[in-house]
Amino acid sequence: MTSLPSSSPTPRRVYWIPLILFAIGALALLLVWLYGKTLFQGPTDGFLLQTSLFFWAVLLPTLAVFVWLVLLIRGPAALAVPRFHRANTTMDGRSEGLDSVLQYMRHQYPGKWRSIKPWVAMLLPEKVVSSLADVDQPPAPLWLDSPDALLLRITPEQPAKRLARLRGRWRVPLDAVTLVADTLPKTGSMQLQQLLDLNARCQWRLPVCLALTGWTVPEQGISCVLTQPGDAAQTRADLRQLVWQSAIDGQAALLAHQGPATLAFSAALDQPGVIDDLAESLAQISRHLPDGQHIIRLAWIAGADLPHIAGHVVEDCVQCAPRRHRLALTDLIGWLVCALSLLLAVAVGVSAVRNHTLVMDAQARIAQLNAARTIRQALPALLSSQQLLQQLSQQANAGIPLLSRFGLNLNDKVQAPLFAAYGKAARQWVITPAQQDIQRVLLELNKLPLSGGGEAIALASKVGFDSLKGYLMLDTPSRTQAVFLSDQLRLRSGSDGQPQADIMRFYAQHLAAHPEWKLAASPAVVSAARQTLLGLNGVEHGDETIYQSILQQAADKYPARTASSLLPGVDSRGLFLLPGTLPGAYTREAWDGHVRTAIENADPKQGGEALWVMGAEAARSKGSLLKTRLQQRYFNDYAAAWQRWLNGLRWQSANSLSSTVEQLSTYADPQRSPLLALMSMIQYQGQAGMAEKSLASDLLDKTRALVGKSGDKAAMQQTQPSAPLARAFGPLLRLTAPDDAQASQTISLARYLESVTSVRLKLQQLASSPNPDAASRQLAQALFKGEQNALAHGQEYAAMLAASLGAEWAGFAQQLFVSPLDSANQVVMLPAAFDINDLWRRSIYLPWGSQLAGRFPFNASDNDSSIPVLTGFLAPEQGAIARFLGSTLAGALVQEGDQWLPSPTLQNAAPFDADFLNAVNALSRLSSLLYAEGDAGYQFELRPVAMPGLAETTLMIDGQALKYFNQHEAWVAMHWPQTGQPGGTYLQWLSLATGTRQTLEFSGRWAFVRLLEKARVVQLDKARFQLDFALPDGLTARYILRTSAGDGPLALLKLLQFKLPSRVFALPVPSTAAKDNISAKR
Repeated sequence: MTSLPSSSPTPRRVYWIPLILFAIGALALLLVWLYGKTLFQGPTDGFLLQTSLFFWAVLLPTLAVFVWLVLLIRGPAALAVPRFHRANTTMDGRSEGLDSVLQYMRHQYPGKWRSIKPWVAMLLPEKVVSSLADVDQPPAPLWLDSPDALLLRITPEQPAKRLARLRGRWRVPLDAVTLVADTLPKTGSMQLQQLLDLNARCQWRLPVCLALTGWTVPEQGISCVLTQPGDAAQTRADLRQLVWQSAIDGQAALLAHQGPATLAFSAALDQPGVIDDLAESLAQISRHLPDGQHIIRLAWIAGADLPHIAGHVVEDCVQCAPRRHRLALTDLIGWLVCALSLLLAVAVGVSAVRNHTLVMDAQARIAQLNAARTIRQALPALLSSQQLLQQLSQQANAGIPLLSRFGLNLNDKVQAPLFAAYGKAARQWVITPAQQDIQRVLLELNKLPLSGGGEAIALASKVGFDSLKGYLMLDTPSRTQAVFLSDQLRLRSGSDGQPQADIMRFYAQHLAAHPEWKLAASPAVVSAARQTLLGLNGVEHGDETIYQSILQQAADKYPARTASSLLPGVDSRGLFLLPGTLPGAYTREAWDGHVRTAIENADPKQGGEALWVMGAEAARSKGSLLKTRLQQRYFNDYAAAWQRWLNGLRWQSANSLSSTVEQLSTYADPQRSPLLALMSMIQYQGQAGMAEKSLASDLLDKTRALVGKSGDKAAMQQTQPSAPLARAFGPLLRLTAPDDAQASQTISLARYLESVTSVRLKLQQLASSPNPDAASRQLAQALFKGEQNALAHGQEYAAMLAASLGAEWAGFAQQLFVSPLDSANQVVMLPAAFDINDLWRRSIYLPWGSQLAGRFPFNASDNDSSIPVLTGFLAPEQGAIARFLGSTLAGALVQEGDQWLPSPTLQNAAPFDADFLNAVNALSRLSSLLYAEGDAGYQFELRPVAMPGLAETTLMIDGQALKYFNQHEAWVAMHWPQTGQPGGTYLQWLSLATGTRQTLEFSGRWAFVRLLEKARVVQLDKARFQLDFALPDGLTARYILRTSAGDGPLALLKLLQFKLPSRVFALPVPSTAAKDNISAKR
């Protein structure tokens, strides 16, 4: 018995938890207040970061106190733990209520009463409970303190809430539960239901020990550890092991005179069917237990001797801990608050780290931008800063990442200084050079003639206006168009590199939002560019919107036209192709049907975006001035569109004589010629905008012509209608003028058709001759020799006609007028070109190879070439090569000085081999100097130069000696080759170091060239050359060579390894079958 003083329970003070939290928050506040500027440095003043930390430091303890107060209001008894004082209370296991257990344990085991020993719940049947009660002192005891554990009998009357908090709110109330029964409980039995109800009442799933009574067992009982109670087979194995072990222990006990109980238990357990029934029952019970709750032991006890069970259960409690059955609402709230607080603290920490990293990254990139000294260093820094700014902008639009928030986000504070540094560096390294390039474009624009026209002028005007617009955007950020400006910066600067393009695009996108990035424009450049554009366009850019609106309406009404739609019923197949389309707005039908009326009705009050580009001088045009300027702009674009389309015409060449005759026959036929149809269509379209003459005016002109009064040209010119397209289409219109107007002209379409007809008749004559191949070759050879005939005359006239049309129509004229005759000429001359190649090979190439090739200087050989033989090839007039060029190719090559150039009239007939032209021009330049005096030879002068280490030098060239022993330097005249003297050259020197004479000697007529080959040549001026000879002993001999013309004898070095081409024309070598096919086609 133990006597303890008693007192009523009082609630425990709970204020220490929020006090601790407030203390931590106060410490954090103090640290931030005192050392905030040191701890947090960056592009901000630290106020935002400190305020955020203050906020969270106060919020956390306040939130904890709020939750604690809510729990206190909902259940104050839950927060109060009874505190017992010593009192004279009689206490034993028969005391009612669970408080007696707590009083006993606190008194018996102060300080460690919760964990000093396991607390085991006992589920006992009525029979066992009755056997535990004494006759003198009923009822049965509620708990029992054994040496191994505290056994606590569980009854239905015990409150579930009190049972769940038996050892405290957050502690497990019991460590295990033992179910005592005669037999194992069946499914649905009351005993099994009591076990399941205990889980719900105490809110924990306790390890289970099953104890059976009514068996013959020793006093301390027998137990079996179940490894896998849910597996019947494994349980059978465990029980058979127990039978075997019990039999051994029973025999030992019998020999020790301790009784036969153990041996009897082994025999009873080994009875047939007993082990199987136990195993199946344990498996069924395990399946009904919730997850996490296991049967750890099966025991057999003698009667109601419960303390012996504790020793078996305690061993298993250590290895198998209880688990929560389900979380209580208050526990759930408490854990949720803890988890959220922890998550919030982690999030704040992660946010602080991320924002600090962002600040450090921004500072590093700003430092890189400021430290850049070259464009190579600035580009990577600009790109990295641009990438960070793009990331921050995307976050601002799509939402800042959650881990960067929590009151610590510094994106806005980081962007401002980073944008400032980026703008400064971008202007310095990329934008300012691009602005200077645009300014140069505008300065070049001022050099264009204001009276020009055509496609080139229109393109220059468009480029100039776009450049001026981009130039002004850099000075006026509010007018910025990001895509347009970035394209202008890239195009005008010529920057094809991706880094610069990316920087320009990013700069243009953010220029409007950062007006401080603007670059001032030069007023003088802007003013000059505006005046030039006004003069070039004829229509002010302030009226651009009106003009573009008119064009768009015309394009909607008149679709793009093709050659087939403009030339209906005309078949040009096999003659020429006119690909592409012509904008429908630039046709005479569009002008007569819409454009003219739209321009006349244009509203001067309309305007365009380009007013600010052209400034105050570009105010909207008024009245008739607007009409005049719009018409001028339209007809300029009209002419440019037609030039662009017609210059795409392509002639289709024939490949045989008969096909060429058929082509030219159709081409010059007055009834079915596509050329005439095309020129008639051009004449009609080129007269758009021309004022129509009245019938009376037409009759008056005819009357004047009849009576002879039309000779007054001035009067006739006054009566001519105005033609806005006369300047652009005038050359074409003159070709198709009436016969009386062409009488005074040397070039006309009719005369061109006559030339084409003459060529066609000539080719037809060749095709009908008995031997067309021989006749064609004879005609072609005559052309190559420069003799005049119908083909040559036709080509000359076609070239003259094409040149008269001007540069704007060059492509059109070349394909429509020149190419047909060039194609005819090529058909005739191509076979002759093969003959000329063969003649060159037989008369020049093969003799050259047999007499000169393989010898010096044409090959690295000890055998010299014959100078007289070389003269026979290279002599300017009597040489074989000169005679071949002057006779065989007199009409194909034209000599200008010492150069041979292809004849303009025949250069398209047969293409010359580039190696041939280079070779004959090189030999021509060499022969003009080598044979300047008639015979082969060079006059030149040499002057020795004193060099360290040399005492004396002697240079002998074909018997001409030049001795030098460090006296005064003087020029000595020389001649090569020296006639009447034995050929040979040597260089002899005396070294100061050794005192011996050494000689570098060559023999033969080309010995001097061999010596020059060893020299290092440096040109001093147009007449003097420095020759350095590296001597074998490491010394250098130096001479100055002065020539009378050109390179002098140094020109002979060009003959080293010289190869004469084997062909004149670059033609594929045809096989015999191909030659027969060509002849057959003719």
